[in-house]
Amino acid sequence: EAYPLDVTADGSVAVGYSYEDAPHLFGFNFWVSAVRWTNGGSPQELGTLRIDAFFSDDDSYATAVSADGSVIVGQSGEIDDYWRPFVWTSGSMEPLATLTTANCSIRSKIYSCNEAWDVSPEGLAIVGKSFDGTNTLPVRWFTSQRTPTALPLVPGDSEGWASCVSGLDGPDNWVVGGTSGDKAVLWYNETDFPTEVETLLKSLGAEAQVRGWRLRDVAAIADDGRSRAGYGVHPNGQNWIWYADLRTPPHNDNCENAQFIGEGVIPTYGERSTVGTTHDARSDGGSTCGFGGGPDAWYEF
Repeated sequence: EAYPLDVTADGSVAVGYSYEDAPHLFGFNFWVSAVRWTNGGSPQELGTLRIDAFFSDDDSYATAVSADGSVIVGQSGEIDDYWRPFVWTSGSMEPLATLTTANCSIRSKIYSCNEAWDVSPEGLAIVGKSFDGTNTLPVRWFTSQRTPTALPLVPGDSEGWASCVSGLDGPDNWVVGGTSGDKAVLWYNETDFPTEVETLLKSLGAEAQVRGWRLRDVAAIADDGRSRAGYGVHPNGQNWIWYADLRTPPHNDNCENAQFIGEGVIPTYGERSTVGTTHDARSDGGSTCGFGGGPDAWYEF
């Protein structure tokens, strides 16, 4: 059997895995192989990472593919013991470095400590998680360098992961979605603390829509970074999928949703601004919300 896990927007390339049971002295062995499919072509097995000069991993699976199908990421390892993140380019599979070489195979009986989950559409950035010797942290790799950078967590959290990444949004900058502790978050750069999605949506006027929800993860993000989806706990207590289209959010049209923008102030609504300018903003013509001196800036996206 075979299972695709990601497909390019034009439908030309899909990636995932196939598996087979093979007779063994004690019953059956179970092998998983990363696969790349092309529209109208034959399936291509991507292989596994080498352990040393003589041995290679037994299993692998692919989790994501770039827009043109040339960059693929996933895991290679032993299905009942450990996984190692990989990147596949130009017909060759290479390992992605991890935060530490500490063995986390015992932890991987429950979940893997080191995984690559998504690659940006242009194939330049990879996101996932890596074990630092104590905790599993969200990380970002550059495809060309393959060295992980740990992304900061919400203060007070000790673990998290990065699940998805948008297209390039400025020089070496992407919007990354994932989890910090048990909260759905977005990173707008690799040095600032992440923005909690619940806080973001409330600041955009969607407080009624998220009231009672506990958003746990951002599992998918559009190429432009403005539409996101994930999972969380619905007000009825059940685990539900959520989707947020931020291309046309409600306007901040009253003082309750206004916020001061100035030097050193990080806006909570999730967009970036630079000192002396505002991003996609217009003046409201002179009304004030208590910030003092001059017109307020209302944000429209």
